[in-house]
Amino acid sequence: MFDLEGLRYIPGGLVANNLKDIIEQRCKLTPEKMALNFLHDGELDNQEVNTYAELDAAAKSILYVLRSCEVYKGDKVVLLFPAGNAFVQAFVACFYGGAVAVPVALPGRRENDWQRVIGIVRDCGASAILSCGDQASKIAERFAQDFSEWNGAFINVDEIKKHENLPLHTTDLAPDDLAFLQYTSGSTGAPKGVMVSHANLLHNQRVLQTGFKNDADTRYVSWLPLFHDMGLIGCALQSLYLGVTFNYMAPAAFLQQPLRWLRAIDYFRATTSGAPNFAYELCAARYSAEACKGIDLSSWQCAFNGAEPVRPGTLDNFYRVYAPHGLRKTAQFPCYGLAEGVLMVSGATQFAEPKLFNINAQQYHRGIITRDQNPETAVTLVAVGGVVGDQELAIVNPVTHQRNTDGAIGEIWLHGKSVACGYWGKGQATLETFQAQIVGEPPEKTWLRTGDSGYLDDANELYITGRIKDTIIINGKNYFPQDIELVVENCEPSLKPGGGAVFSVERDGYERIVVVQEVHRTHLKTFDPATVINAIRTAVARECELTVYDVCLIKPTTLLKTTSGKVQRQQNKKAYLQNELSLLAQHLSTANSSNEVVDKPTEEFILSAIQQFVRSQLHITAKITPASLFIDIGLTSVDVISLAEYLSGAISAQVDPSLFWDYPEIGKFCLALSHQLGEQSEPDIETPGSLVNNIQEMPEDEFRSLLERELS
Repeated sequence: MFDLEGLRYIPGGLVANNLKDIIEQRCKLTPEKMALNFLHDGELDNQEVNTYAELDAAAKSILYVLRSCEVYKGDKVVLLFPAGNAFVQAFVACFYGGAVAVPVALPGRRENDWQRVIGIVRDCGASAILSCGDQASKIAERFAQDFSEWNGAFINVDEIKKHENLPLHTTDLAPDDLAFLQYTSGSTGAPKGVMVSHANLLHNQRVLQTGFKNDADTRYVSWLPLFHDMGLIGCALQSLYLGVTFNYMAPAAFLQQPLRWLRAIDYFRATTSGAPNFAYELCAARYSAEACKGIDLSSWQCAFNGAEPVRPGTLDNFYRVYAPHGLRKTAQFPCYGLAEGVLMVSGATQFAEPKLFNINAQQYHRGIITRDQNPETAVTLVAVGGVVGDQELAIVNPVTHQRNTDGAIGEIWLHGKSVACGYWGKGQATLETFQAQIVGEPPEKTWLRTGDSGYLDDANELYITGRIKDTIIINGKNYFPQDIELVVENCEPSLKPGGGAVFSVERDGYERIVVVQEVHRTHLKTFDPATVINAIRTAVARECELTVYDVCLIKPTTLLKTTSGKVQRQQNKKAYLQNELSLLAQHLSTANSSNEVVDKPTEEFILSAIQQFVRSQLHITAKITPASLFIDIGLTSVDVISLAEYLSGAISAQVDPSLFWDYPEIGKFCLALSHQLGEQSEPDIETPGSLVNNIQEMPEDEFRSLLERELS
């Protein structure tokens, strides 16, 4: 079952050195087998199926057009698709032609979304953009406006005639050829493309197969976005590698009704399905006995949980709620990975109950691991398993680059065949991140610096303790603190430019955003703390769609920086946790974390509906008045989508979720929405079960982009 590298053999006895050849063999060996099954709107009665033969024919038809546009081996092709089979067809077409696929999230309404897409196209030197439907023409129009010098090909795959048995030869590939570029999410100014070779990709497919214990009988269900590594590599490509069916829905369908995910697992008797931690928390919070009646999760063997910190409270809540529906505690599978390692790094060797480790909180913040069973003084870490296969992990001092041998916390370094080739066009960043060396060990052996800090126990199981790199992960989405810091310093004239630090802390089992910001010396006697703090929280909510947990205004020149003037975010975080900041003012959110109907859609009607939703659905007890901010009562971006759906049913009119970010103050939101309703007649009252129909009336591309970018 396992080879000398500790990895499982490719199912079906196939032999290949790249995933393209495996997919092509699957299409020849099992042409009538179902390859893709997309659930439109997440509904089980609206399935779009592609057999392996149909996938092969569609991919070769796209390849034919790519070649007619003079796109050949090594050329970059940007993929801008909504969720659906067309994306997978286009991705396989790039494999077939040896082109380098570049999956990117569809832009939403924000200008930053478009600038990020244009920045990626410019950075990788794309020769073509593949899309479908109305998106293709919208993208072409926007490029003509903002990037007219680009002379690549715009291809709408919906306009390509599908040819069966097209006499087209696919391109021969070498293991070191690039398969695709996975651009890291979160930054709009300078996105970095991780270069994944065909050898990297195939190795990690085998790591995934081994780690998840997948085989030819595996049954997949997913809602994860396909432009993200977890959905693309861990679900879609893993299914094709195994030769099984990929059953999936759009992220928007899950966010609208999280139980659609669990119903699909039941219906298809799925064995492998997973998501970031927040999705499990969302399903636990939205549980109702009536809605879950008849759901059977006993087939679920691997409920993988990764991409953001795994919370012990979430594991407990999800199991407690769904154990009566057949969920096994051994199915919960915390794991660890990153795009620079293609995807998967570690996971438990056997399906077992999640392994927890209670350590002293005070020592933990000092980087020391000390066992502590006292709930008053301890924090709990969740093990994410041991390294899978022939990969190697090391815990290294990030300053001295010496291997930690005393069990202390250090930076996680990775060595193995899944480690990607580097960052596209960024030689110095590649050298620093992908070619690190451990002091005192052979220099020819290089390591990937993950930027994450961790600890290995006596059984060589990994615990993630934090992030040395400054990336903040909220609801599975990455945010770069410098982007948020720029928003903060520009929101109020009394704030000193370059005088801020943004970081996250864990509170009540969730990652929370903290802003530490210097006040300009010239405004010390005149600034109003309440006004400034409110401006910061409002600006971050509007521009970044994030809730700020704490704002600390500090004295000029007291922000901790290096001698060269770089902000030391981790040192400022340490000062914050130890109450060592030079505070001028502070505002700590008092909100908690995560169907009464009135007669008319007036401001009062809308306010009452919001109050009822927040109390009954989110269990938030904070007082809500017209002067309150949505961010102050603790609403996350996922909660906002649910609230928009709820209000749509309560007033029998479409509520655009972007309205919440345009009007972050609740009273102004109610006023804007009531004005937007205009002369509409008094609404008929609907039950919560029918609310989804209203929000689905939003133009499909807008709604999908709005929701799916939350998961990027």
